[in-house]
Amino acid sequence: MRSLLSFLFVVGAVLTAQAQWQWSETVQYGFIAPHSVLMQPLITHHSVGGSVRMLKRNTNHAYSKFYHNPYQGIDFTFIQTGNSRQLGNQYSLNFWNQFPVKRGGGKSKGIHKYVHLGIGIGYTTKKWDAQTNFQAPVLGSHLNACLSLGYEQRLFEWKEIQVNAGIRVTHFSNGAFQLPNLGTNTLALTLNVLPVYHAKAIKDSIEVLAIYRPLSAMKHYQMSIANGWKEVGQPGEAKHPIWTLSASYDFKHKNEKHGWALNADVMYNSALYVQMNNRDGVRPSSTEIVQLGVGPTFIQYFGNTQLRIENGFYVRDKWAETTPVYQRVTLRYAPKDRNFFVQFGLKTHYAKADHGEIGMGYRF
Repeated sequence: MRSLLSFLFVVGAVLTAQAQWQWSETVQYGFIAPHSVLMQPLITHHSVGGSVRMLKRNTNHAYSKFYHNPYQGIDFTFIQTGNSRQLGNQYSLNFWNQFPVKRGGGKSKGIHKYVHLGIGIGYTTKKWDAQTNFQAPVLGSHLNACLSLGYEQRLFEWKEIQVNAGIRVTHFSNGAFQLPNLGTNTLALTLNVLPVYHAKAIKDSIEVLAIYRPLSAMKHYQMSIANGWKEVGQPGEAKHPIWTLSASYDFKHKNEKHGWALNADVMYNSALYVQMNNRDGVRPSSTEIVQLGVGPTFIQYFGNTQLRIENGFYVRDKWAETTPVYQRVTLRYAPKDRNFFVQFGLKTHYAKADHGEIGMGYRF
């Protein structure tokens, strides 16, 4: 671990010297949130951790001006959970986005507040095991997805060093691909130390803006199909495919940053063959495992990439053992701004993951 941190420190020093990248170090102190009664006996001490980041100011994309030229790069995070015997330690490598927050429509000269968003992969040293760790039904796999949200505000500057304080939430989950999958949510206070970066004046590129075509028109239709796999019953049993066909009507807000959609989903959930058979004693028909849902979707635009958060309502659900409301968080990306797009997503019922998915679609 020390060798890895030493290597990262040397690389960061070189990149910082080039006056294009920012190298920073963060320490954090917090706890794992007990979002389930099964988690409460596992939380024995506070968690501590730290991260190193390499970020660069994004000024080359037309959408950059909408977000005050955000910082983007990588973040490596280490978390000591506070219960190394059952929960172990956690490591994550994230694609990191740091969005400046300005007052007065972005007219403020100084940047002292930031909103963070990190998406990546995580590794946990301990997972549930029927023989050695059966009392920790948290994560069923070493490899997980990782999502981080945070907020930072500058405390002070001293010569060429600045110090920021903030709060961060880090989520680990495998999307129910491998049971059990309660997931972990680490809430932490953070202290970030980084060099003062003297950036050159940033000018909007008229040429770039002139040829910029966002992923979506102001109003349009989209269709997509996605596939996921879900494990039900006991850990280690067979995984069942789930297909989702979606149609939506999207309309973008005039500020070009966000929009809304009306969404309809048809879900062919083969995991219900097992679940309904166990409940009713009769294997359901192929039509009974089809779920239908509708609901509004919030969309955040980053050029030809969309972050979509859907809040759906089941209008047909023969299973009816979960909540009547579901959520789907999806990233959509259109290569070279084509009508065709690929997507990665996660379906949940509130804080409980249902399944991850990957798919493709087309906009009309």
